[in-house]
Amino acid sequence: MNSRFFIERPVFAAVLSIVIVLAGLVALKILPVAQYPEIAPPTVTITATYPGASAETLAKTVAGPIEEQLSGIENLLYFSSNSSSNGQSVITATFEVGTDVDKATFNINNRVQLATPRLPDEVRRNGVGDVQIFGARDYAMRLWLQPDRMARLGVTTADIAAAVNAQNAQFAAGKIGADPAPPGQQLVYTVTARGRLVEAEQFGEVVVRAGGSGGVLRLKDVARIELGAQSYDASNSVNGQPAIAPRPCARSLARWSASCWCCVPCSCRWPSSAASPGSCIGSLR
Repeated sequence: MNSRFFIERPVFAAVLSIVIVLAGLVALKILPVAQYPEIAPPTVTITATYPGASAETLAKTVAGPIEEQLSGIENLLYFSSNSSSNGQSVITATFEVGTDVDKATFNINNRVQLATPRLPDEVRRNGVGDVQIFGARDYAMRLWLQPDRMARLGVTTADIAAAVNAQNAQFAAGKIGADPAPPGQQLVYTVTARGRLVEAEQFGEVVVRAGGSGGVLRLKDVARIELGAQSYDASNSVNGQPAIAPRPCARSLARWSASCWCCVPCSCRWPSSAASPGSCIGSLR
């Protein structure tokens, strides 16, 4: 009956088909595009910095007041905090699946603002919280290999890298008198061994090969060792003089925003030694 109605009225059937197609095109733009439902609960992270404070101080003076204000937020499942000894406290709030992240962030920000008056002045104060130095060079022990000597002695760069990695390491030497101990043992001594190499002379004594007719082969026999920069890819200068380019960043409770940067002339000199230089294999020369 219904099919006969459209067969006898082809014009009406064609117009109705066009209307259905147009309605589908309009609905195409408003249909959801996600293939799978959201299964991971949304989270909002709060980061606060209290320079010089211990982890316990951060937990009591920063994380505690903020956590008190977080209770009762709509769709909030739970929150956790982590305070470290470097002066940074991170609070992570987890919401129910399907919660609008923008709305959750707005609610969290409102509660943080309520807790702000109870926070220490150093946490609330806006100012320079971080400085990124462009052109700064980290110390590194550079090994300038001598390929002619290496070829005569049958040594490869892999052999040198393996020797440096094996002998320039920090190991736990253990304890003397630790349990299980004989009866009456009351004192426990922690054994402190030499850690990573520091001086260029120490790197020069690294044993590359101990066997063979040539005796002990040390790193100083096949390489020139000096303290330098880890990378020379970038450098800054002002009027032909060495300079650094600090980029200060404004510090706030919830985010970091870049401010400005400028070049500052400086007089740089490599010290005779460094506290804990890294090591790298330099270019073959």
